[in-house]
Amino acid sequence: MCTVLVVDDDQNTLDVIGRVLRLRGHRVVKANTGDVAVAAVGTKMPDAVILDLNLGGGERGLDVLRRLQEVGFNGFTLVVSGQARTADLSDWQALNIYVALEKPFELTELLSRLEEATSLREHLDSAIVTMQEVTRRNRVRLANPV
Repeated sequence: MCTVLVVDDDQNTLDVIGRVLRLRGHRVVKANTGDVAVAAVGTKMPDAVILDLNLGGGERGLDVLRRLQEVGFNGFTLVVSGQARTADLSDWQALNIYVALEKPFELTELLSRLEEATSLREHLDSAIVTMQEVTRRNRVRLANPV
């Protein structure tokens, strides 16, 4: 399974999502602020982030995501928010946001979307390794023509 960073200012949401993910075998890191999320990424880079758009104290989820990416996060992000339907989507593709779920959402939907994202990531990683191996072989052939 994968490591998932869950970022939400609501402790109940953090606890419920964290519990369900752990039952599915995922490693879970919880953060209730952007600062906690960025610090957590510094110790263990997650495979995916589940992120609330509106954190307490006026903190915006998209700003937190940008900070996470600045310190090296390049996985998929699943947005969960009470305003997911009305949010400005212009930055989402550039920020690698995989899906947005409107609160309240079904946990089965969240799990399904997370599984899709992690499966896609595994396929992409495999394709990258394959391309790197092909490139390496071609360099060896060019350096040592028959």
